[in-house]
Amino acid sequence: MTAEAFLDTNVLIYAVSAAPSERSKQAVARQLIEAGGFGTSVQCLAEFYVNATRKLKQPLSPHHALKFSEGLPDAPIIEVTQPLQLEAIALSVRYQISYRDAAVVAAAIELGVNRLFSEDLRMVRFTKASRL
Repeated sequence: MTAEAFLDTNVLIYAVSAAPSERSKQAVARQLIEAGGFGTSVQCLAEFYVNATRKLKQPLSPHHALKFSEGLPDAPIIEVTQPLQLEAIALSVRYQISYRDAAVVAAAIELGVNRLFSEDLRMVRFTKASRL
């Protein structure tokens, strides 16, 4: 299972946000999703559901959040496994980053992506040398 890019929770949130201040981010997030070729993780989908239904200024209904997740175009989804969790802890300790961020990086590495899109639609490039 591989993909060209990994989309973090915030990209998914921007895609459904109705906030006028996030229209440009919404457009970019939707373009990334519509282009396909991306993957994400169960962790990111769970965070998306919680944030989309509880933390947005105009929250989605649980039904609409579910439909959005179901409608992701054949995106490979990395499951949270014990080896992934252990790798995330190791990355967190090694690079002094939060466990949550390390779990996203570990999932992106497992998926074999070269690009990770995250907060503010920043892109992080992975190279073979940067992988563990």
